[in-house]
Amino acid sequence: MSVMAGESKLAGWQRVGRRSELSWLLTRDALRKQFASSLLGLWWAFLKPVLLVGVYAFLVLSVFRPSAGAGSNPADYILILMSGMAPWLLLAEPLAAASVSLATNTPLLTKVLFPIEVLPVSRVLAAVVSGGTALLLLLMFLGMQGRLGLWAAAVPVAVMLQILFVLGLGWLTAAVAVTLPDVIHALPFLLNLWMLLSPVLYSPEMVPAGWGWLGIVNPMWPTIAVYRSLLLDNAAPDPAHLAIMTGWAAASFLIGYVIFMKRRTMFADVV
Repeated sequence: MSVMAGESKLAGWQRVGRRSELSWLLTRDALRKQFASSLLGLWWAFLKPVLLVGVYAFLVLSVFRPSAGAGSNPADYILILMSGMAPWLLLAEPLAAASVSLATNTPLLTKVLFPIEVLPVSRVLAAVVSGGTALLLLLMFLGMQGRLGLWAAAVPVAVMLQILFVLGLGWLTAAVAVTLPDVIHALPFLLNLWMLLSPVLYSPEMVPAGWGWLGIVNPMWPTIAVYRSLLLDNAAPDPAHLAIMTGWAAASFLIGYVIFMKRRTMFADVV
């Protein structure tokens, strides 16, 4: 009995290894295709966050012109914006890519032995380029100002937690989009709304009184707060923020995976 259990565990780990290798191959292929037809290629991964930060900085500082708070100082606001934009790009672009991962690979859905759960994973991992680039730019900016502290070394932990959160949402949206394509069309609008309701373009201190409930129902509030604590404040994140971020990541990953695996038997019937 113990020998059989050992063989079962070994087979299980071998399946995990094969799926990991397949996920990496698909991720590499998605990265190659992502910029293959563009003139600038991978430079878009650098230009996109730079252009986004530039446009939003111009709108807020030159058009809306905050009169008080951290947002009134151009240098401070650039840091606020970059520290909000980086985690947002780590969410929005991978989630949008994962949502169409099954719809654009319908021939694979009829392959019984193909582990289709790796398709959203590969799309998520391939689409973190823009968010990762924005994060690197922020680290470089802080370094040039002499404001890069030791707590920045903990940023990879926040990134891993956020990727788990996005993977769960990616599995969920991809599974639903196969049978309900409207999700793909609605997602860009929902993401834009989500960004406006998140402290991406502003700090929580800039939010009027009475809107604090957003920090409870919106997972991006504690997520961005953790990044800003590590990078801008050079301090340990608030334990409550870190606990909530971890809870959202675990719940999203587990629920998304369970729903995906329950619905996968339906995929072959709708393509």
